[in-house]
Amino acid sequence: MSDGLANVLQFLRQHKVSRNRIPEAISDATTCREWLNELEKCDPNEYGTLLTTLIDKFAVWFPTEVYAKVPVLLPHVMRDNECRKQVCNAGHRKTAKGRIGESRDLWSTPSPSGYLRDDNSLIKNLASSLDVAWASPGTSIGARKRNYVACHVWPMKTATDPWLNSFIPNLVWLPKPLDVLSDHEGHVVQVVLRARAQAQFDLSHRTATELWKALPRVSPTEGAPLQNTFRISPSWIEARVSKIERIAKILEMRAAGHLDVPSSGHSHYDLHVAELAPREVRTLADRLSNYRSQI
Repeated sequence: MSDGLANVLQFLRQHKVSRNRIPEAISDATTCREWLNELEKCDPNEYGTLLTTLIDKFAVWFPTEVYAKVPVLLPHVMRDNECRKQVCNAGHRKTAKGRIGESRDLWSTPSPSGYLRDDNSLIKNLASSLDVAWASPGTSIGARKRNYVACHVWPMKTATDPWLNSFIPNLVWLPKPLDVLSDHEGHVVQVVLRARAQAQFDLSHRTATELWKALPRVSPTEGAPLQNTFRISPSWIEARVSKIERIAKILEMRAAGHLDVPSSGHSHYDLHVAELAPREVRTLADRLSNYRSQI
């Protein structure tokens, strides 16, 4: 056994990874990554095997049953990493949370086409209240909250459709030592995640076919069943559908020229919705309406 492999295995044994748990100590992501980097240099094959094992043991996905009902969880939300860096040009200021009176950034404001801008906060919040059905009994839910990161299987920086941002096959929660590796094009973590997603989520789903076509694929492999999935209640799904209906109604009314529209539930979105040009929001309004009729 190489020294690199011995170091990694020692680290994982110390933190009880062999017992299928992500304990609090694994939040020392830097140390774990250092061992993994050493293993990659001295034994690439073992490195790939170990990472595949870690993904199958510890990655958390949305269940296929939810995908069958609501394949896109937040179709009205687009990824915009710049929204937190830009100041609202209308002069809106914070009235709650943080430093009251401070200038607002552009988070949760509408894009010209009606999408709600988000820096991944809303994606993370999707799972903030959810329990996990762990493949191995006894795994700590507290450990998941502290040591897990919401990741995209196909990074949004190359996405051609905003709906891929909350497309269920594109969402996975990974432990911190692995999350950054999912962004490296061609990395074994990314390849394995894509293979698992392709194998488990129906590629011909009635509302998801076009989204699958927009994603680069990996070579077909025999995918392992998804080990850990979030526990989803009917009320959780109803809340997602209700939000889609609300935004669809707002955009439909705005597309018709109405200024007095219902609240979206996002105060900064509401402050800017009157600025939206009716002709610009028609496409998203129609797409949301069509999607709602199919779920």
